[in-house]
Amino acid sequence: MKKIILILVSIIWWIHPVQAQDDQPEAKIKVYARYKYGKGMQLIFLPDKKKIIANAMKNGFVIERANANSNHFVEIARQKAYTNEQWEKMIEQEKNEDTKNVLLAGYTFFKALYMPSEKVLDKDVAAVKNALRDEDRKLFMMLMTTTREPRLMQALGIYYTDTGVEVNKTYKYRVKLAVPDDVYRVKSIDFTAVASENLPDYRHLFYVKQDDKQLHFVWKQIEGLQGFDIERAENGSNRFVKINSAPIFVLSANAEYTYTYEDKNLVNYQKYTYRFYARNYFGERLKLFEMTTYPVDRTPPPSPAIQKPEHISPNEVLITWEMKNPPADLKGFVVARSRQNRGKFDIVHKHLLPPSQRKYIDKSFKKDGENYYIVQAIDTANNISSSAPFMVVLTDSIPPAKPVIESAVIDSLGHITLKIKPNREKDLMGYRLYKANSPKHEFSAIREHFLDSLTDTKQNLHIFKDTTTLNTLTPKIYYRVKALDFHYNQSDFSDIYVVKRPDTIHPLAPIFNDVKVFSDRVELRFNTSESEDVIKNYLYRKKNIDGKWKLLAEINNGETLYIDKDVEQETKYYYSMRAVDDAGLFSNYAVAVYAIPYDTKIRPKIKDLKIKKSKDEIKLTWKYPEYKKKVFFVIYKNDAHGNLVQYKRTEKTKFIESGLTKGSYSFAVCAFTSDGGQSPLSETKTIKIEE
Repeated sequence: MKKIILILVSIIWWIHPVQAQDDQPEAKIKVYARYKYGKGMQLIFLPDKKKIIANAMKNGFVIERANANSNHFVEIARQKAYTNEQWEKMIEQEKNEDTKNVLLAGYTFFKALYMPSEKVLDKDVAAVKNALRDEDRKLFMMLMTTTREPRLMQALGIYYTDTGVEVNKTYKYRVKLAVPDDVYRVKSIDFTAVASENLPDYRHLFYVKQDDKQLHFVWKQIEGLQGFDIERAENGSNRFVKINSAPIFVLSANAEYTYTYEDKNLVNYQKYTYRFYARNYFGERLKLFEMTTYPVDRTPPPSPAIQKPEHISPNEVLITWEMKNPPADLKGFVVARSRQNRGKFDIVHKHLLPPSQRKYIDKSFKKDGENYYIVQAIDTANNISSSAPFMVVLTDSIPPAKPVIESAVIDSLGHITLKIKPNREKDLMGYRLYKANSPKHEFSAIREHFLDSLTDTKQNLHIFKDTTTLNTLTPKIYYRVKALDFHYNQSDFSDIYVVKRPDTIHPLAPIFNDVKVFSDRVELRFNTSESEDVIKNYLYRKKNIDGKWKLLAEINNGETLYIDKDVEQETKYYYSMRAVDDAGLFSNYAVAVYAIPYDTKIRPKIKDLKIKKSKDEIKLTWKYPEYKKKVFFVIYKNDAHGNLVQYKRTEKTKFIESGLTKGSYSFAVCAFTSDGGQSPLSETKTIKIEE
């Protein structure tokens, strides 16, 4: 019986009993189908309980079919096991001795289904469950053996061919017991199949991990396949050799990848081609797919050994290392740095260091803390080894960072509080405060705040107090600060911080230098306030010496001229100025000056003069702007010699002349005001009169 191969598999849902909600035990009938051209859809159905298959051997199965998109199942056949006479006749007619032995084994299994099970009623519940589980496991192993011979499956009644299907159409099948079981509630597991012999593409289910001189294959469980074999051909050869000694079966139904195989003792980077085979439930050996791959180098180089790093200059740390027996495939080195001796290390150079290099100078290390270094070796396969971390001891000649004065507040009594932004140096000892009355003067040290030791927790290290007099003409105080560490390294001076004293002194008043009077404007010349803290000067004007000053204009420091055009002739105007400083203090009013724009007696000229003839008269019209004084007009007319002479007077803006004889007549108009003013003579208008 050498062709009988017991397939030792463990499929959880086949062998673990499931309790229904009503406590009735549940059994399952698993269906598998495949299509063969010219024959039809071939089905096998495998119960998972011995009692269920015994029921089926006696009473038979009911096969039902539905279209792919429907749940309407229709009975298409009933299948029943052979009788003893049919078994014996089939075995007797078989001439091949090996096949006959297979049939005899199946007949023995068939008869064993009707033998009583071991009595376990006198055992505890756990023993009963274990016995039943062992019985069902043996059942499944035997069913898998029978699938190697189609005639055995036919004889057991677990095989059927559906010839009523259409090519490339999809169907669903399920199988039930012809007679319901008296113990188990039987559930049929639907199976969907396409009437096509095209094998699925299994490549996406197989994965390979390339390792050092070995390959590790894993793949997922594939429905309907079991007993996997692997064949290998080396380096482009077509000679394939089976490399597994026994068929490969499932490891764990709970794992994502349930199959695994390792091929060892290979040559790195040499190509190997693998073919994967498996048997289906019909006993056929199928080629699933073929892949070509190769193992890769996973062995890292020897670990470099760092010598003690040296702080060779204020801005340089020298790292040196050794490597015993460097491998031929060494590609280079990497130097990395961290503030801690574990965790993330950052590479300190842009390019890989060559295999021959054994030292590196780091110019970017942190000067205010700890620096740990590692050196890593990398080979051509990008395998990496690393040295142990090594800390460099810095020689402290590095001064603290330039400090910053954050704020300074002065109160009305001259008390000053300065706040320094804390430096981050771990060895900071404190600060020294400097003061001057001018940024051009030498700064003098006036205060020191120092810690006694690194463990000193003295408060207010960054707060300084100072006092100053307020009765001074120097409006500002200037401060600077230096930071010192415990090695007495001094930082650069901070930027100058300016503190302005509270202002109690009023600024000096502006001074008028000159006043020029015109008929239409007044020009004022002056010097603005000479006080240093003045921010604005104000120019005032009034008409009455006893009246209130009204703001006329804002004058910037340094301006010297203002022209007042908003004036009236023969009106007296008084002017004064005062200044305001950045504390809001005003100066006294400047000594007032006055000006009276004079009247030139020249009045506006007549506009839009027009002359028009109507019948035997001439009409003149013109326009004149309103004026504050009484206005009258004088008409000029040409005399016998052609000269314009005063002719008549009117207070209207029109004039009519009648009774004129033939000739040429010229007219012009001049305006006069009651205060003695006179406008220029208008343009001349001429007209001819003919009989």
